[in-house]
Amino acid sequence: MSTLSISGLSITRPAKRTVWRVLELVLWIAGVGLLLTYGIVRTWSFQQQQEGLEKFAAARIEESAGAMTVPATIPVLPQPDRSLWSAQRVRAYDAGAVPFEDAAWRAAHPDHRIGGTDL
Repeated sequence: MSTLSISGLSITRPAKRTVWRVLELVLWIAGVGLLLTYGIVRTWSFQQQQEGLEKFAAARIEESAGAMTVPATIPVLPQPDRSLWSAQRVRAYDAGAVPFEDAAWRAAHPDHRIGGTDL
């Protein structure tokens, strides 16, 4: 039997094999546990996906049957800060020269000028 000495600690060969066997056993158990966890999570996610698709299909059926009605209202927006606006822009805004649709479009596309003017 040979002896391995590391930092004053001597380990005989059979003890070294036992350490490797224990490490191997721990790694096998961890690997099998991880594979089982993976399988369980995949099964659960598939079940959740099917349940979600069923709920979505039911919601679409309800919507097509007219059960879901959404009132079409225009949200009330707060008054904008006009402290940095030019006098021409303030007058145009007060006069209502900018229709709501154009204002919404301009808010979504701030870099684009309509008709060459920037109100």
